[in-house]
Parts: sequence; structure tokens; C-alpha cells
Amino acid sequence: MKKSYYILFLVLLMLSCVSIKVDSTKNTTKDTTEKQTQSTMKNNHDLSMYPEAKPDYVRKVIVLDKQKNEDNYMINFQVGKVVEVDCNTHWMSGEFIQNDVKGWAYPYIEFNAGGIASTKKGCLDATTTKEFVYASSPNYRYNSKLPVVVYIPKDYQLKYSIWEKSKAYNVD
Repeated sequence: MKKSYYILFLVLLMLSCVSIKVDSTKNTTKDTTEKQTQSTMKNNHDLSMYPEAKPDYVRKVIVLDKQKNEDNYMINFQVGKVVEVDCNTHWMSGEFIQNDVKGWAYPYIEFNAGGIASTKKGCLDATTTKEFVYASSPNYRYNSKLPVVVYIPKDYQLKYSIWEKSKAYNVD
């Protein structure tokens, strides 16, 4: 009896770990640019219903390619900036807020920047390098029917990754 509970526990553990597997080899990361923002209008996406950017913010627009089964894809954002860092590990805090355009229910994302934090290990020398320090978002639904609109502070950069779900594994 005890052995059957142990086997059941292992099976449930395996199912929870591998039923949805993300294949990191299918990850693509891109920087958003003004060229992409301008190409949005060429792709017949009307942005007039989206709010204008707040002072000291910019609006970034990403046009996603149509996929065969978009439920197998997700998008993740990295918002940050290049700063001088020492030998410690650095990361940025911030909040990603998803809102809907009033009356349209079109989603858009706003990033409110926090501070930059780091580990506090002692560096043997005072050497610094420039590094992109960023805050990473939760994963968002992939939807090529609408533009992806993200508002970020003016002096920050937006990068994004497209993730494709690999096949699901069943445990027999």
C-alpha cells in the first residue's frame, strides 16, 4: 500500500513538471525600434484608441507575426537600461501593469520602473563594465490580431522574447 502511494506521488510530480514544457531553443529576443513602431501603421493597425504616452514615457508598438496555433506561443518583456556595473549581479525592480483601452478591451502594458539592486559581494578590483540591467515581465498571451502596445520610461529600452511551447510529454 505504501509503495502505491509513493508511485502515485512520483507520477503526479512528473506530470506537474513536464506537462507544459517551454523549449528555450525556440526563444527569440528582439529590441523594439522606431522602425518597428512606424511599420505598425503600414500593417493596418489603428492606434488612435490607445492612450498617448504620459510625460517622460514613450509608447512602443510590436507587431507579431501570425502563427498557426498561437496558443502555443507567449511573449515576455525585458525593460531596462545600460548602466555601469561592478562584479556583482544586478537586476531591476519594476511593475508591469496590464490595462485595457476603455470601450475597446484592447490590452496594453505599462512599466513603472523601480530601482536597481545588486548582490553585495566584495569585488577584488574596482573594474566596471556596461551591462543591460532589466526587469522581466510575466508571460503574456501571443495575439497577432492586435498590436502589442507597451509604455516605458523615456530613458529605458524594451526587449522581448517569443517563446514556443514544445510538445507535451505524457507519463504512462
